[in-house]
Amino acid sequence: MTHAPNFWPSAEFLADTMSGFLWRTDAEGRLSAATEGFGKTAGLPIAEAIGRPLVDLIEGPADKRKFTQALADTRSFRDLSLRFWPARRWTRIGGAVTEGGRLGMAIDIDEERGRIGLVEGVLDRLPDAAAVYDREHRLVTFNEAYRRHNAPIADMLAPGRSFEEIFRTSVSRGQYPEQPGDIEALIAERVAQHKRGEGTFKRLRSGGDWALYRYFPLPDGGSATLITDITEGERQQAELTRLATTDPLTGIANRRSFFTHAQREVERARRYGPPLAVLVLDLDYFKRINDTYGHAVGDVVLQSVARHASSQLRITDIIARTGGEEFGALLPETPAEEAKLAADRLRRGIAALEIETTAGRLSITASLGISSFYPSEDRIDPALARADEALYRAKQSGRNRVESD
Repeated sequence: MTHAPNFWPSAEFLADTMSGFLWRTDAEGRLSAATEGFGKTAGLPIAEAIGRPLVDLIEGPADKRKFTQALADTRSFRDLSLRFWPARRWTRIGGAVTEGGRLGMAIDIDEERGRIGLVEGVLDRLPDAAAVYDREHRLVTFNEAYRRHNAPIADMLAPGRSFEEIFRTSVSRGQYPEQPGDIEALIAERVAQHKRGEGTFKRLRSGGDWALYRYFPLPDGGSATLITDITEGERQQAELTRLATTDPLTGIANRRSFFTHAQREVERARRYGPPLAVLVLDLDYFKRINDTYGHAVGDVVLQSVARHASSQLRITDIIARTGGEEFGALLPETPAEEAKLAADRLRRGIAALEIETTAGRLSITASLGISSFYPSEDRIDPALARADEALYRAKQSGRNRVESD
């Protein structure tokens, strides 16, 4: 070992094997000893460097400040990525306090840094947020999109940080407000997925955007994280779902959606036993309005009735337009007598409406039929048929009334 007879031989051998050097400074931070690798890595003969402040051999003001702070700290440090002048080769440097100064090791990572630089160049061209972690699940590199995606924790995104530390901080700073229950279980699950290098999930983030998260294994035992913005796709899917399940004129559920909800409520009623009521509603003499004033005025009437019916029913009830001027409703957990009261309240409310149209202010009435679902049935159709029969009796009995099965 050059200029350092007290260094242990095994450490000197280790430094040479790893293409680096051992170093020692005095209490003022001046280089007092170094191994042979210093000349190649730093690009300066050891004899010319001895006695100079080691920080003077670090390239760049920001890295000089970083190294000065590390030397001033009484704790050990590691994994500082710095370049020595004049060779300008990247090293990973660490050190510890010893009697009268500091003792440390600098490992030449210039080739590794070059590969990382290539990876960073590729990552920065990706539209997705991306990050690479090593086999110990510590952050190696990431692109700017990853930093933006993790803006609340951008200050602590740095090589060497563990995935668990990053994710835990993300949770603590409110990036997962939608996650109820056991937060530790969530953290454990995500860490386990990341360690396996496998996992795909999507979530609605606090800002209202949707993101798809994917973990991939890497050949060296590390893993990569890819985060894709899928907001537009999710919005399009939501719009397609809305169009498929919503009546375009009135904005309430359509016939298809009604039967989907009905089967769900039937299964719940059969399993747990709560009462389920079915209501059908038909506007009286609606054809006269279309024939007299035109379909545009008729549409306004339908919209007004739909809005009123929606406002009168509970949030757990489902109201749908099932035909031209026909509506159907599901009233979960509603006994027959309560259903009849709700239907009559709805009837009276429709009769009291004063609907503003281009033809002036119009009024209309409705006839309603109600029925109860029987637990012995496995579909809504029998109950719906009974409600239709009750509706027919209401029409035959003079309209603007409620009949039950």
